[in-house]
Amino acid sequence: MSRKRIIKVNFVDNSSKAFALDLQASAQSLREIIVERIGLKQQARFALYEKRNEWERCVDPEEKPIELQDEWNTEKETACFLFKKKIFLKDEDREMEDPVAKDLVFKQAQHSINNSELHPTTEQAILLAGLQMQAIHGDHQETVHTPGFLTCSSFFLTFDYQPINSAHIFNS
Repeated sequence: MSRKRIIKVNFVDNSSKAFALDLQASAQSLREIIVERIGLKQQARFALYEKRNEWERCVDPEEKPIELQDEWNTEKETACFLFKKKIFLKDEDREMEDPVAKDLVFKQAQHSINNSELHPTTEQAILLAGLQMQAIHGDHQETVHTPGFLTCSSFFLTFDYQPINSAHIFNS
């Protein structure tokens, strides 16, 4: 009888899922389980990462997550597994037809912008915020979308966002 242990995998939106994994299972096996469980069809460019404190790395497919987890010193460091997109290519239309992939990419973009890892132009930030508004609130309905219906917590960007093309702010 194979022994299993629970592995917690985080996503960039701070959600997580737990998976029962054989002690000798590879990272590739865990990745396949994640892909199946979340229903990701266009999964070629997504990967499992090991994150420790301020650094992260893509886990090699043959590595064993249980062994990696056993190496973590949870008293001195914050460590976790993270599932996210690994490679972004300009033309990925097929991938964006998969609603699960689209949701994961959107959440990763939102996380990267809010953590100053990506620096969109003002126009790109407005476009992303508009897409989020449409996804969350749908088409305009006069009875629902009255002045003041939005709260600060529904904004895409954090308040400390500074667009990359804001050089004019420094000219005084």
